[in-house]
Amino acid sequence: MTTCRDIVTRALQMSGIVSLGRDPKAAEATLGLSSLQSLYDEWVNGGMFGRLKDIYTASNLTANEGERIHNDGATVTIPDTITNDGDERAPRQFACIVVIASGVATNRVYFNGAWQTLSGLDLADDAPLAGLSVDGLAGCVAERIASTFGGDLSIGAARAAKAFRTALSYKLGSMQPEPVQVYF
Repeated sequence: MTTCRDIVTRALQMSGIVSLGRDPKAAEATLGLSSLQSLYDEWVNGGMFGRLKDIYTASNLTANEGERIHNDGATVTIPDTITNDGDERAPRQFACIVVIASGVATNRVYFNGAWQTLSGLDLADDAPLAGLSVDGLAGCVAERIASTFGGDLSIGAARAAKAFRTALSYKLGSMQPEPVQVYF
C-alpha cells in the first residue's frame, strides 16, 4: 500500500522542496501531512463526496451513507453492507460517513471495497484514495504546498493533479443514482 509518507514525499518532490533521493526533514514531512489532511477535510466538508445529512444521537446506531452523525457518547457502527427494502448491497463507491464525537470529526469514504479513514492520519498510515492515482493525489498536495510558498509546479505535476480531480469527479458523477422518471 501507498503510505501518507509516500504521498507527502512525492508532493514535496513535485513542489521542488525536496530533491529526488532525499527524505523530507521532519518539518517538511509535517507540512506535507498537514496539507494532505487539509485536502481531505476540504473535500469532505465541501461536498466532494455528496451532501451529508446531519443526525444527532445519544443512542447507539448504525450509520448510513451520506450521514454526519453528531454522537453524544453513543456507539456508532460503520456498516459493511447497506440494507434497502430488504436487499443488501455493499456501500456505494465514494460514499461518505462522518462521525463527530467530543468535537472531533472522523471522516470515512468507501473506496475499493473498504471504508478508508480520511482524518487523524499519520505518515505511516495508508494514504486514502491513493489507489486512484499516486501521482495525481501527490500532485493535488503539491499544488497546495507550492502555492503556500509562491512556487510553480511542473506541467506534469499540474496535469497529474488535474487528472486526479477529473477522475474523482467523473467516478463520483457516474455513481449517482439514476433520476426517477415520473409519467402521468
